[in-house]
Amino acid sequence: MSSKHMKIGAWIHGYDDIPLDEQIALAAENGLQTIRSYHIGYAEKVVPALKLTGMSLLAGMHVDAEALIQDWRSQVRLDELARYHELGISLEAICVGNELREGSDAPGKNRFTARLSFGLANVITTCRQWLNDHGYTTPLTYAMEGIVFDRQGYFNEWV
Repeated sequence: MSSKHMKIGAWIHGYDDIPLDEQIALAAENGLQTIRSYHIGYAEKVVPALKLTGMSLLAGMHVDAEALIQDWRSQVRLDELARYHELGISLEAICVGNELREGSDAPGKNRFTARLSFGLANVITTCRQWLNDHGYTTPLTYAMEGIVFDRQGYFNEWV
């Protein structure tokens, strides 16, 4: 029987008074196990500190809402997926489209539409297929409502 353990992590800001590597060392000393990244540039900056502390990364891939609606294919960045896997650190998961959730909790300001859901489902499915084709088992996640998956594991829109 396998057990699942919750990992506690943090998003370490790059604009604080304490340098990133010192913040990550302090996070590790205080029991945190993973760092959240919202883009590949940030992840690349923190790799040395993550390797030094043995911490993992919950990676993020930005999705632009307007571009997603115009053509979801424009938001598929397979080069970025590859770069995350070339960092040489443990990846907890890759969160795609976290920013699309902004505003959805405020009454009357729900921006997550059926069209966004459709586009994001296609982006995630395309990324998952690329990961599978390249032998990666990294989980893909998202942080918003509107997508469900069917019994075969395919993402579908639902709003």
